Amino acid sequence: METQVTDLPTNNAEPAHHCQQPEQSCRKLPKWRPTSKAKLAEVEEKLLKAYLKIPYTTRMVQLSNPKHQLWTISINENHSGTPLVLVHGMGGGIGLWAKNLTELSKNRPVYAFDLIGFGKSSRPTLSTKTDVAEDQFVDSIEEWRKQMKLEKFILLGHSLGGYLSTSYALKYPERIQHLIPTDPWGYHEKPPETQMPTRYKILLGIGSLFYPMSFLRASGPFGPGLVKKFRSDIQNKFADALTDDTVSNYIYHCNARTPSGEIAFKSISLGPYIWAKNPMINRAVNLPKELPVSILYGSESWMDKTAGYQVQTARDSSYVTVQKIPDAGHHVYADRSDIFNVVVSEICKAADQNSVVSHDKLEDIILSFESTSTKKTT
Repeated sequence: METQVTDLPTNNAEPAHHCQQPEQSCRKLPKWRPTSKAKLAEVEEKLLKAYLKIPYTTRMVQLSNPKHQLWTISINENHSGTPLVLVHGMGGGIGLWAKNLTELSKNRPVYAFDLIGFGKSSRPTLSTKTDVAEDQFVDSIEEWRKQMKLEKFILLGHSLGGYLSTSYALKYPERIQHLIPTDPWGYHEKPPETQMPTRYKILLGIGSLFYPMSFLRASGPFGPGLVKKFRSDIQNKFADALTDDTVSNYIYHCNARTPSGEIAFKSISLGPYIWAKNPMINRAVNLPKELPVSILYGSESWMDKTAGYQVQTARDSSYVTVQKIPDAGHHVYADRSDIFNVVVSEICKAADQNSVVSHDKLEDIILSFESTSTKKTT
């Protein structure tokens, strides 16, 4: 493992790859895509530093394959609380948890990693076969767990991370204390084409031809500007601490390199990447009866929430709670990090006691934020 401990965050940037051409030649041949590992490391560190004022450790965790490594951040590792592991969504990375890491780690160790093929993790050639690609994601998480020596933990995954976390729980249920799919992708089934809006049918056809971020890489030097223009919503979520282009640049550099993880994601998804080929709605019922599940959605998210309630119904003899975080979209952890952090912390605190939080208590916590917000605006 390559380890760096950060008391007050410092630059973790990896050395840049220097041009092997003569200096004059290099000046004449700028890279088509203005990205590098060093640039990603620089903006990631700036994003983390804007929010984290506590010690943390970043490291590259080596898996069994010499070419496979997962970039990892950990906080409060020596605490006795049940560890919490965070899994990001499509196109993301550990930096997007910046608004959550401090609060969530107050009473437990917290870990987050870049999925294989994403962020600063290795970008090996992954399978184009649906089942194999999913297993590669899941088994890399299990290998990472072994390297980190975690016996049992709380697993929280956002979007694609929610899907993969559920898949991991199905394959390695003995490792999970509590599962928290957050605005999970890939739960609901693709509707029959007769029920699909025409625009979805068009996207289904077009989307099958490209990888999700192809346009970004094809845009070359215009890529960073396009992210800033078309994904300003993500940048705005962090405007309380960052008013420059740090977040949009982080998104760009996470996605401008070799699309290793994207290729695997395309393998497990349908069309414009809205649905999974093997949706969790048909599989979550096979989770062990004793495994508690808390599904969190943003109240304003585009994600179909009915799948969460269907899982709740299908597992009627098990603990499943579905909660909607008010005023939050798909990126619920960033939109309302205040509510999200408290709700997740409450779930984790109960998990420490091998218990669960009642649905009513979680709703009361959420409602208390709503009433406080109302008082502030009146």
